[in-house]
Amino acid sequence: MPVEYRWFDLSIKGGLFLPSAKYKTPLPTNKIEIAQLNSSTINLHYNYVNGYGVPVYLISSSAKLNYKKFTLEAEWTMHTPVKEGENIRWEETLTDDSFSYADNTYTYLLSDTYTLNTSLHYQATGWFNIYLNSSFLRTKNGWTEYWGNRFENPEKRLVNLEPGFELQISPGLTVYQMSGFPIKGKNNDAPFYIFTTLSYKLFPFMR
Repeated sequence: MPVEYRWFDLSIKGGLFLPSAKYKTPLPTNKIEIAQLNSSTINLHYNYVNGYGVPVYLISSSAKLNYKKFTLEAEWTMHTPVKEGENIRWEETLTDDSFSYADNTYTYLLSDTYTLNTSLHYQATGWFNIYLNSSFLRTKNGWTEYWGNRFENPEKRLVNLEPGFELQISPGLTVYQMSGFPIKGKNNDAPFYIFTTLSYKLFPFMR
């Protein structure tokens, strides 16, 4: 049926993150700096890697409502691991002025991650958009193995407030500016941040 729905949008999407690089933690690069005969400085440097190490499902849904120059958007996303993972944990021993290392294999299960973003946009004019976004992050479940025992991963929570704007300089050039202010959280890093993005749309085959 020809139903008019220009004032709102709904979407549902899913996906799968696949490991594309080696996830094993590299050997630490600890160093000892001898300043004086009876004084030295030990610098511990562990080379952690990014990524999940296992396939991770992505499920997301979003909705958007339009009213005159205002737009209200909301998006909910969940990441959940497909299976348990395996990694190595390095243990070092300091003898005199040198380190020796031994690696121990351990297993883990990633926590489920939930994010909720809601934003209110005001289209001041055709080329200038002001918005206020709030983001909520939460992790739960999951575990990490230590010395043969499984310990539950600590739950993480974080709420950010993110004001920003979009400035369209030309049909192909847009500037995005956003700042992030942590409001409340638990067991999670909460830095203040500023993002500036310059987007240029290039279609080489367009006449």
